[in-house]
Amino acid sequence: MPPAVSPEIGRPDTLVRIAGVVLAVCGVLATLLGVLIVLGGGAVGILGSAAGDTSGLASVAGGVIVVFGIIIIVIGILQLAGGVGIWRGRNWGRVTGIVFGVLGVLAGLGTITGNGSTGGGIVTLAAYGYVLVVLLVNWRRTSLPA
Repeated sequence: MPPAVSPEIGRPDTLVRIAGVVLAVCGVLATLLGVLIVLGGGAVGILGSAAGDTSGLASVAGGVIVVFGIIIIVIGILQLAGGVGIWRGRNWGRVTGIVFGVLGVLAGLGTITGNGSTGGGIVTLAAYGYVLVVLLVNWRRTSLPA
């Protein structure tokens, strides 16, 4: 196992930096997904109104979808920020990574056990599991002054 401390004190090692990159990539993907959801929700509202939906149900459904998409965008931005924080060796980045690591592992397990499609769940489980394990086990350690 490589040492947890790189030659420069206070800088994260390679495994930790890779975890930061993985979390940042997950954040970018989540943000893009959120943008697509927002666009889809807007389309639902517009198409429902254009189709003559007088009850306003399509507009409400579209609004709910847009709010869900915005929440996904915020989560993605927080993951991206956490990945950058991990890369820079910040403890808040580590805490953010651990929180999203736990949530991602639970989501991956839920996807694997919840329906017949296991491909996405395995990828999610592997990515967030790596982030979680590395940040819990291999976080940088600083030396005490002599």
